[in-house]
Amino acid sequence: MARPKKIQIATIPAEFVQYSEVLAVQMDKLWKQSLPVKVVEQISVNDNVTLTIGNFRRSLINFQKAMPYLMDSLPVELLTDIKRFGLDALIDKNNRDKFEWELNKQVALKISPKAAASADIGFFNILALHTGNVQLKPLPFELHLKFKPYSIPLARQIANMYERATLGDNSSHTLSKMRLYHSIHSLIEMLPILWVKLPADVLKRFIELGLDCLIENDDNAIIEHLGVHESINKRKIPTKFDDALANLRSMHLNQTFPPYSHVILKRQSIDISRAMSLSYREFSSLKVLIETVGSWYDDDGNKSDATISENLNSTVNHIQKLLESGLKNITENSSIQMILTENPDIVNKYISSFQNPPHAFNAFLKRIAPKIYGEYLLVDLRSEEQFFTYIQSISFTFMTEYRRYLDSQKAPAYKLSNQKSFAKYLYAHQKNEEISTVIQMLKGKGIRGLAENNGHGFFLLGKHIEVTAEGESITNRQPIRAALEMYNFICNSNVKINHFLPFTILFENENDGISSYVDFSFVASKYKCVFDNLLEYAEVSKTRTDSNAKQILTVKSHLTLTQIIFKKYHDTLNIDDIELLNSFGIYALAKFNNRLLKHFRQMILRDTNSKILKSSYAVAMQTALNQVVEFFEVDKSDTFRVSNSKTQKLAARNSNRDLYSFEQVVHIAYAIEKCLRRENLTNLQKLSLHAARILLKTGWNLTPTLELDCDDLVYFDTTFQGNKTAAVRLFKRRANYKTDWVRFSADDKKQLINADSALNEYETGKVTAAVISNLEFIRQMTIGIAEKHTKPNLQRRIFAYKNGQKVRILNTQSFTSCINKMLKSEGIHESFSVTKIRKKGMNYTYRKVAKNFERYQKAGMHTPQAFYQYYLRMDGAETEESLTKATTVMGDFFLRDISDNVIFVSKPPIGSKQTPTGRCTQKHDSVVVTEFKKKNRNFFKEDEISGCANFGACLFCDHFRCIADAEHVWRLLSFEKVVIQRMISASYSIGGNDGSDQQRSIEKIQLRVKSILDDLAEIEPRAIENGKQIFNEHGVHQDWEVV
Repeated sequence: MARPKKIQIATIPAEFVQYSEVLAVQMDKLWKQSLPVKVVEQISVNDNVTLTIGNFRRSLINFQKAMPYLMDSLPVELLTDIKRFGLDALIDKNNRDKFEWELNKQVALKISPKAAASADIGFFNILALHTGNVQLKPLPFELHLKFKPYSIPLARQIANMYERATLGDNSSHTLSKMRLYHSIHSLIEMLPILWVKLPADVLKRFIELGLDCLIENDDNAIIEHLGVHESINKRKIPTKFDDALANLRSMHLNQTFPPYSHVILKRQSIDISRAMSLSYREFSSLKVLIETVGSWYDDDGNKSDATISENLNSTVNHIQKLLESGLKNITENSSIQMILTENPDIVNKYISSFQNPPHAFNAFLKRIAPKIYGEYLLVDLRSEEQFFTYIQSISFTFMTEYRRYLDSQKAPAYKLSNQKSFAKYLYAHQKNEEISTVIQMLKGKGIRGLAENNGHGFFLLGKHIEVTAEGESITNRQPIRAALEMYNFICNSNVKINHFLPFTILFENENDGISSYVDFSFVASKYKCVFDNLLEYAEVSKTRTDSNAKQILTVKSHLTLTQIIFKKYHDTLNIDDIELLNSFGIYALAKFNNRLLKHFRQMILRDTNSKILKSSYAVAMQTALNQVVEFFEVDKSDTFRVSNSKTQKLAARNSNRDLYSFEQVVHIAYAIEKCLRRENLTNLQKLSLHAARILLKTGWNLTPTLELDCDDLVYFDTTFQGNKTAAVRLFKRRANYKTDWVRFSADDKKQLINADSALNEYETGKVTAAVISNLEFIRQMTIGIAEKHTKPNLQRRIFAYKNGQKVRILNTQSFTSCINKMLKSEGIHESFSVTKIRKKGMNYTYRKVAKNFERYQKAGMHTPQAFYQYYLRMDGAETEESLTKATTVMGDFFLRDISDNVIFVSKPPIGSKQTPTGRCTQKHDSVVVTEFKKKNRNFFKEDEISGCANFGACLFCDHFRCIADAEHVWRLLSFEKVVIQRMISASYSIGGNDGSDQQRSIEKIQLRVKSILDDLAEIEPRAIENGKQIFNEHGVHQDWEVV
């Protein structure tokens, strides 16, 4: 009897015999098909599935390495099937899913996630070759493989979304590739923590369903909260976890889902993710409460969306602080509303710790618990009908006067909030006895009734504003300003507020002509002589012109802080101290060896050490007190001095960290450029945007820039040929009121210039040169407006605008408020801050943004992220100029636009030609070929030229395509490691290391190749590994051997 023929199995496939002879035979069959060795030869079981020999063998080896770890984890039935049928047992989807899950899980656990990814790729390559099913072949990108050890459904969902983003499926919910990439990476970073800390039932659904489990809002909320809770101040991830999860959920389910961390109101959503540092139960209760109160605010109709957002954000901050401190141990099994309602002592103690009461939080507490925290006064006069119905209910005369006053403003109704604040204040406080008296005066004689009895009505109104919490803010003192403005209009008078309020001091801002006042009723009632001294200080300082003159804002600050000192520490004085101050005023501070002055300074130092006062604020208080006593020639004291040096050093260190990043500047510049192209911009908006553009380019101080007038733009060194150097004079208060000249010229040197009879330093350089045209443009735009200002000293200002019939000067408050609202409307939530702009400004960045903006608009993009990603991707200090220089090394025979980006494709485009570095898609009649023909007509016949023949310029050409495979990596490595190195050697042998244009340009080409390889490593890391291996084994590619 003949013995059965023994099957000869190759060494590596023979490793599979221990698991299944059938499997080993199948592997051996595939192995033997790969025996003819050629680097780029392909093996093929059929016409559908092909694999390079190197990839096949690596796949087989990686798959074999994983097998030992599966023997103890696979179900017995599946092991039996594999033993009997080999790979055919895994054609069944259920069997294949079980095998895939265990392979990834066990190898990731016992070796590494990278090994698991390699084994997974190997397994599916082998299975696809064996079955001829191209659908089983691994995808060309590997990002989803990192998810397989956690959940196979999740990995497949990630792969599907990435393919959608790569190929484009026209769905409105499909994310851009980069946004999806960042969202996926954020989820990857948090997966290990989620798998450990998620509740068992939620984790089970997440493993089995992947992103489908997020259909259930409860599961989504738990997963999102845990991810954010664990990532706050702990892990740096590309996208906030709540945003990342919402992005993935929305794209996968093709439906828009806001993050659970957002409070959803009628017209807006508010991000309160920072409160996810609380427990899940606490946060969920807080969110319900905030949404409830937010809906009440929406229904009230008396607050703008921005105000509602600010108030609720402030409230969340206060509640979070309470829950983390005073209410920390009493939150169990109680809702947040119940906790706040049942613990008023703790809440009120927290509120009293603030120097300025938290108005929004107070209003919130009144809304949820009026019986405990006081009645919530609703100002429901938002509509025109409601407004005029209320004022008519006071008296027909008052209504007629108010309508005439509003009509005189010649502005749309929505811009008259300041003017309407008087009536709204009356409505909100009508139950108060003093306001009720004011209303009775209006009933009798209209607005004139407030001026009778020496302005008793104005006095009552001002007194009520001062004693309520609302009086702490200048904005909330607007009602009495509106009442006085209305009185002056009706009576054709020019009465000042201090005419009716005897203890009020007026301050007129010399920079914008706007008047404000400070009520010194407290000081006047307690220390009348001190008030008289402060009034004298104010009146003399406002008219002073000598070397000790100060700006009105500085004087106002000194007096305000001085009153705060007397008010804050009044209870620390005894009867004798108070009597001494009443008798001698400020001079009492010098009595008995400066005892009272030292006492106040000691109290300030005590509160600073107790963390009640910030050191910077305490220093300002002591400085203000010293300024006032010096005016009266009282010896100032340096005892009990608050030191701010550590704080300043820390602030300086932090300020370096807090400077805008390049990407943030790009986003802000993009938003400014986009806003400037809007139609129907208001005068304030247009001027603020132009100012922001200048500040972002230069990094100049905000106040001196906004105070520029026409005479501050001058030209030096004008010659007969017309050459001149522009200069701008900046007036800096903090620099001892020194004038700073900024000169625009071509070199980068520090110089001195004689200006205003004093030598002052000014800067020169290309960085700020472009801004002079912006300033000239604004000067021409506003000069006719500024001339109409009522204040002669403001009629030459550059930053002037019309507000209705009035001419206003742009100041720091109006600029900051306006520009931040404009940026927010474009999705830029980073506040505009001059202190975060680098000292030299960001002019280069801004020029690049502006240059690409038109191209960007035509491309139809809509987000700053897309703009940054596709149009402003920077490689250090690379510029288009340097890229153009690089091409001259390989031949300067044609001129055209340089492409910043390289297009990567998985296979050669149809009709493309092979070049030494990649594929070329240019046509016979393209601009590139036409230019080459012109330059080389003396060397070739035109019909002989079908391409540009410039292999170096290929890397910068719009027609260049890089194939994401090992062979093209081999070509690029050959160019980088061999060809470019020979070019460098040749340039050095000719001229030495002379830093010539040729050597610099070769360096640019070297950087370009490195950039392409780095990008390719992110897209297809396996191609890089395989290409390096081929290069190491076979050396330079044959296409480069002739070079």
